[in-house]
Amino acid sequence: MTKKELISIFQVSFYIIVMVYVLILYKFNFEFSKVNILIILKWYPVSLFIALVVFYLKKSEWIMECTQ
Repeated sequence: MTKKELISIFQVSFYIIVMVYVLILYKFNFEFSKVNILIILKWYPVSLFIALVVFYLKKSEWIMECTQ
């Protein structure tokens, strides 16, 4: 895994967390006092894991196509 690929995985997982935060804010009519960012950040490792799995699945699919 190259440094560029690792950075893209972190960017995608951060993007997932930001989108979840925006959706939760939307649900609470953008009242920041009702949404605790620390609870959302607790799920960052899960989003990182999901991004990593998707990245590896996509990469393995690309490798399979190249070898055929």
